[in-house]
Amino acid sequence: MAPSEFSTPLLASVEQVSSGKDTPPRRKKTSGKEKKTSSRKAGSKSTSSDVSLPSTPNGNVDQQSKESRYLERRKPPTFLGRLKHIVTKHSWIIPLVLMTAILSAYASNPTESNIIHRFIFLSYAQEPLEGADPNAPTQYGKGLWDIAFVSFYTIVLSFTREFITQELLRPLARYCGINSRGKQYRFMEQAYTAIYFAFIGSAGLYVMSGTPVWYFNTYGMYENFPHKTHVAIFKFYYLFQAAYWSQQAIVMLLGLEKPRKDFYELVAHHIITLTLITLSYRFHFTYIGLAVYITHDISDFFLALSKSLHYIDCPVVELYFGTSIVSWIYFRHYQNLRLIYSLFTEFKTVGPYELNWETQQYKCTLSFVITLSLLLMLQSINIFWLYCLLRSAYRFLVHNIVKDDRSEVEQSELEDQERKKARKERKEEEERQRAAELLLLNGNGSANGSAKVAAKATGSGRRKWKPLNFSNPNFVRIPEYHKIEEETLPDYVASQYYPARIGEVIKERYQVVGKLGFGSTSTAWLARDMNDRQYVMLKISIQASSMGQKVEHELEMYKRMEQSPKGHPGRKAVRRLLDTFYIDGPEDKHQCLVHVPLFESILTFLRRNPVERLPSEVIAVVLQRLFLALDYLHTECQIAHTDIKADNIMLGINDDSVFTDFEEYELQRPVPRKDIGKDGRTIYMSQDLRMPKDLGAPVLCDFGSAMLGDQHHAEFIQPNIYRAPEVILGVPWTYKVDIWNVGCMIWDVYEGGSLFTGQDPEFKRYRSRAHLAEIINLLGPPPPSLVAQGELRDKFFSAEGKSITLLTYARVPLEERETTLEGLEEREAFLRFMGKMLQWEPGKRSSAKELAQDEWIQMHQGV
Repeated sequence: MAPSEFSTPLLASVEQVSSGKDTPPRRKKTSGKEKKTSSRKAGSKSTSSDVSLPSTPNGNVDQQSKESRYLERRKPPTFLGRLKHIVTKHSWIIPLVLMTAILSAYASNPTESNIIHRFIFLSYAQEPLEGADPNAPTQYGKGLWDIAFVSFYTIVLSFTREFITQELLRPLARYCGINSRGKQYRFMEQAYTAIYFAFIGSAGLYVMSGTPVWYFNTYGMYENFPHKTHVAIFKFYYLFQAAYWSQQAIVMLLGLEKPRKDFYELVAHHIITLTLITLSYRFHFTYIGLAVYITHDISDFFLALSKSLHYIDCPVVELYFGTSIVSWIYFRHYQNLRLIYSLFTEFKTVGPYELNWETQQYKCTLSFVITLSLLLMLQSINIFWLYCLLRSAYRFLVHNIVKDDRSEVEQSELEDQERKKARKERKEEEERQRAAELLLLNGNGSANGSAKVAAKATGSGRRKWKPLNFSNPNFVRIPEYHKIEEETLPDYVASQYYPARIGEVIKERYQVVGKLGFGSTSTAWLARDMNDRQYVMLKISIQASSMGQKVEHELEMYKRMEQSPKGHPGRKAVRRLLDTFYIDGPEDKHQCLVHVPLFESILTFLRRNPVERLPSEVIAVVLQRLFLALDYLHTECQIAHTDIKADNIMLGINDDSVFTDFEEYELQRPVPRKDIGKDGRTIYMSQDLRMPKDLGAPVLCDFGSAMLGDQHHAEFIQPNIYRAPEVILGVPWTYKVDIWNVGCMIWDVYEGGSLFTGQDPEFKRYRSRAHLAEIINLLGPPPPSLVAQGELRDKFFSAEGKSITLLTYARVPLEERETTLEGLEEREAFLRFMGKMLQWEPGKRSSAKELAQDEWIQMHQGV
């Protein structure tokens, strides 16, 4: 089977497997509860990384497989793929669909009896009091259905924001000559803010003019309290503003706006504002809320307008910037300070002052303290922002620089051009490689001649990548006292880890882009190989003096594989090494292994499914690939893996945009990090690679526990529950331990539970006697010939072959344990397949080559 064919069933079942859970978040959240305690995890599971050495085409390469790989990259995206692209590009579509659905549901029964009526129109209209003026406007009360109203208009505002910014303001930004993507986003955000507050600020003044608090009359805020009802326009305005601030909170949570330097202050401001809105509405202090609304709206309008004019280089921007500072001081400080002053002078003296829940009289000491506290906190944030504005004004007057200090530092035009140039070069390189493949597919020359043509097409003397500038200062700084990442490991020693830094260039070749994972003996990083113009994974071990021979042992396995014959089909199914070297650290040297990055392990892929089981088609693909890898290791390399599990089998990536997106994200929105002042070390949060558009074939990873199979072995190996019976008994073992290992793993990923646990009820932990008893429970007693070879047989059996320490369980053969398969033919084929691996005697287990062609695997691959 050609390599490209392995990926087809995986791609076909990605949506099926991942439908139960969302795609993992881009940024990893790490805590001390996470179990990342081995260097192998840092190299495989945590790093999602694989390797493959670049090889020149030769006569052993299957021409048809190369052609299918080329055509696969050229095939058009699926309907769901195109739909996802459209929805992602035009983010206003989702709120539009929700709005349409709600309005359609109301249109089916456009009466007040329809529950949707409460989402679109105001609720709690009050009947006029007896003797009241019949021409007086209807008063509206308050209640929980107002939340439905706010929810619907949050969706409306989400649509208007996304539609106006993307379909109207983005073209305007381009028309005005704003070419930088960062500046385009900033212009769109500020221009939309100016448009919104231009309308809502005017509306707020109009609403205020019909109330006792016009023009910021603080006496009217407390007169005739409580204000339990309002006219329709007042209530609509108040709740519509609540919807706007809710929508802004969603924008912040989803990261739809680029973070600013004052991100923490902005979060605090939103929390305080939403708290004021909620409490003022619930406890009838709406006139205070109206005044706060308007002071914010008008000042924000002038500030947003001045910033929008700055982005388009308007000649009158200085005038508007000065106006925005004046309006800010007047509304955000003068009027708000008048409001705070009224709490001390009129809050207690105007109107009743008591707490009475029955009459809803809430103007009391408690509400005084809460209102004062919230307004003072709001004022303190406004003072901080005033400082930023005044500093910007000083820079303009003294240095002729027009810039708002609240905004993040923009990437320079030169850096934007460098990134565009790099993307263009990558695209051109892909085209050259495709052209080279076509030449190889259609050429009539020898393999060596084809290789020369390919080298010429791809440009062996091509230019190197230039280092990128990762100096964006807009990242979250994590406090030193908060433990993150490798610090959460129980045996963490900071000085043992290499202090890698994002943007660092190692060996004048590999530039670090971001952190992929960590373990007790290493960290893993995505890097740019500037010489070969590709992305790689760097696995940087802790100090060499602390590692002993672990890394050297793993390197010995890689060297053995590299020296083995190249033509075996399983060669591409094992992890190989691109490069290795030592890095000089502050105290000692560190071994660095270079691999090709991978996506995620089969274990992680498995957990995307709510039932944590993989479909037969996916299992068949993974297993055939795994058995090809094992056949290559056993027959060509004489290596036994000894540590086969779902998190050591990784999925490849046939989509370089995964890495470019990762890189672009780090340039625009750097990951949170913690600077440790005493030694200048920085600890970065890890990032996940996003789901590739094209998954690669599975690859067997992690050779830290591998052994040379052509030697005598009796060591204790393998994960506990996957341990072969000959290892438990102390019988010299061979390559067939891997076959038993795979049989146990299959049950985990396919049947959704472990075949063996080894849990001893007396000791409450794994014990070999419990594990051996479970094997007997499944397969019956072991053959006497096998027991006789075991150096540890006396721990479990008497001289007559009877068990002396083993636990006793009722016999439950494999046929009775399998309960999930429905088709009789498939069930019987699967049980025969498992029986070829789960045998007491290693010699009776099938070889990896035989299992790769088993009928059950072929049944699910259409072969």
